[in-house]
Amino acid sequence: MDGKQYMMLACPTLRREISSILAVTGQKFPVFFLPEELHLWPNKLREYLQGFISRLEGVDYLLLPMGRCGNGTIGLSSKSATLVLPKCEDCIDLLLSRESLAATERPKYSYFFTESWLDTQWAFTREYDMSVEKYGAERADMLMKAMYAHYKHFCYVDTGHGDFERAAEKVRPLAEAVGTSVDRLPAPGASLRKMLNLQLDSDFVLIPPGETVTFSSFER
Repeated sequence: MDGKQYMMLACPTLRREISSILAVTGQKFPVFFLPEELHLWPNKLREYLQGFISRLEGVDYLLLPMGRCGNGTIGLSSKSATLVLPKCEDCIDLLLSRESLAATERPKYSYFFTESWLDTQWAFTREYDMSVEKYGAERADMLMKAMYAHYKHFCYVDTGHGDFERAAEKVRPLAEAVGTSVDRLPAPGASLRKMLNLQLDSDFVLIPPGETVTFSSFER
């Protein structure tokens, strides 16, 4: 590294991928993961992130591999560290990227999930299981059909660090209830690899100390 102190704060959705990439690259900087439930609440995410940032000491660059994340990163600022974010909607774009974020496309009408997310207590499959337990299978199926009516595909984001068959087995009961397919979507994760290698090119925005993350920060 360049003598600067780096730190990463990431969503647990990326736990497997970050650990695997760092093991190969040999980069050594602290990596912390957000509480699982913040994935669902952008306002709480922003509050948590700003609190974390405000307590930083001795960190020159804080890497936030989450993009705009439902606007949960809009408004963040640091007095001492440079904030580094990818110019994208969320971490799924980081995983799907092949060369650059600007060229990354997401299949329409798709609900994306990673294996790390399925292992959390907030996974969408557990929501279905709890609905079946509470309301019975017939009513739970009706609720899920209404909730996921917009989606035609449940897409497993395949980064090579998981087991598609294991994940598909967990998702299939919900997919059958909703009437969607369970698809495997290759995810090279080029931009995430660049971030973990500290190759901070045009895919990323660097917010200097004293400045604020805005909507325009993510323009490409």
